[in-house]
Amino acid sequence: MEKVLEVNNIDEMKKIATEWFSIIPGMDKPMQVPVVQAQSLTEQEFKTKWVAKNTPCLIKGAVKNSSASKKWKDKNYWLAACSNEKNDIVTHMNYFSWKRKAEGRENVPFHEAIERLYQGNDHIFSMPARIITEDSLFAGIIKDLPQFPFLTKKKAPLWDRPWCYTSTAAHLPPGMFTTAMKRL
Repeated sequence: MEKVLEVNNIDEMKKIATEWFSIIPGMDKPMQVPVVQAQSLTEQEFKTKWVAKNTPCLIKGAVKNSSASKKWKDKNYWLAACSNEKNDIVTHMNYFSWKRKAEGRENVPFHEAIERLYQGNDHIFSMPARIITEDSLFAGIIKDLPQFPFLTKKKAPLWDRPWCYTSTAAHLPPGMFTTAMKRL
């Protein structure tokens, strides 16, 4: 593990990742996942070709022009848009065991967590997912959530509520945020 934390060369990191993942059956011949451009994907096509058939695809360009993709990179945006309530953070890898997951968990004010995230001193930094609602910690970011042309009718079960998950790791720059949409 120490060797990985010292690697600064992307080619060396790829070599290490390939070695680690080589133990997973089927990784030597992974299935190709089709790439679909968000701007040309209709809701009908998305539902019939991908959702109804439970077939994976990679949707590119869905958030490229959203205000979130610009604003969410700015530390000051998070400090201004979100309340400062206490939030759990974890600075170790995810574990399957709930007991191990709880080890090292810290409960800190959100603004302190954001400051720490942007400092980039932790090799792993995560905040467990939270539902984004009008009365939650993340209420201030709702207006910036992207609209997707392939999900125009926002009603369950295709679209419920967005979740926010933040993470940085040794190989990612601080402040990379992803938002995953929960689908029941």
